[in-house]
Amino acid sequence: MKFCECCLSIIAALWASVAISSPQSPSIRFVDQGGKLLAQVETVARDGTLYLPADALRRIVDSDMRKKYDLTGRLTLVLKQKRINLQLGTPSATIGGQPEPIALSHPPLVINQRPMLPITFFTELLPNAFDLEAAYNAELQRVRIVETRDTPSLSISKEGFLVVVNPGHGGTDTGCEGSDGVFEKNITLAAAKHVETYCKQNGIRVLLTRDGDFERRPLERVKIANQSGGQLFLSLHCNASYAPGTNGVHLYVNNSMWHRQSDHASTPFAGDVLGRREITTLSQEDFLDRSRDFASFLQEQLRVFSGKITPLTELPLTTLSEVYMPAILIELGYLSNAANQERLTEYGSQKAIADSIGAAIVKYMTALKIGQSSSDGE
Repeated sequence: MKFCECCLSIIAALWASVAISSPQSPSIRFVDQGGKLLAQVETVARDGTLYLPADALRRIVDSDMRKKYDLTGRLTLVLKQKRINLQLGTPSATIGGQPEPIALSHPPLVINQRPMLPITFFTELLPNAFDLEAAYNAELQRVRIVETRDTPSLSISKEGFLVVVNPGHGGTDTGCEGSDGVFEKNITLAAAKHVETYCKQNGIRVLLTRDGDFERRPLERVKIANQSGGQLFLSLHCNASYAPGTNGVHLYVNNSMWHRQSDHASTPFAGDVLGRREITTLSQEDFLDRSRDFASFLQEQLRVFSGKITPLTELPLTTLSEVYMPAILIELGYLSNAANQERLTEYGSQKAIADSIGAAIVKYMTALKIGQSSSDGE
């Protein structure tokens, strides 16, 4: 039985959520687009941010990095044949032959007799110097480094309600595989297109993050969603288990606090997922209550379909954490379960569950508009 990365992430988060909590480690994990660990680097807190040794760049970006540091405080780094010039204590840097310096939110410093770089060096400067994106998630103590490709530009009207539907996996990333050779990537795409049809018949615009069998990187999906002006994000997946009796639909919302809490502060976030070079907030947390609201409509409609209450779990989910709108991950069923697999591959059943999702979207949109109208009338 093949498990997809999303399933494994949820399993790991569920396991961790029942463990006894411990103080946060003073280190940050750097991972690639697939979540593979590139390096775990010790940090030092100073002046409201985190600092990392300059030597960490060898493990993260370029194993052949060269470094020169002199007593005047000049620090020169050569990364992938590009020269980066910094002055310790000065919040700016120059790259190669570029005449204009690049501003940094925090300056590089000498700490414990070592040249140290602020975390914003990785999220603000590296994307300027190289074809990559770097997104820092403070709650997960993780920086994801992804080499960029051109993402299709979107010419989408901002008028009206727009649902972004994200069919999991695609292309060589097949996701879970059922006993009959059924791939998760095909189930999620078919379900997404059924949801799209239902919504369009009810006057709701839909954007699919992929509309064919091709691979789409996680940050590409995030960028498409965040640039679309959408009001709701659905990520569709299938599940798998070593226990063949495990079955059913499962809903997940992103909650970095790992428990039900709606009045917490925003999470610090630094990155350029939206093309910004500044410190901002990880605002998915701001949509937690509305994500729960939509989940309740989904539970109501899915109960009509399945005859039982669909479980809802709140966890810190990387799949949703950087999406800036109400968001939910739907595990449509278990490909490891014979009955679920048959239901997910049979056209009528597949359409029925998608129509339940579509009906929940219509009810949520209607409730949202009524709420907005009431507020406008006060």
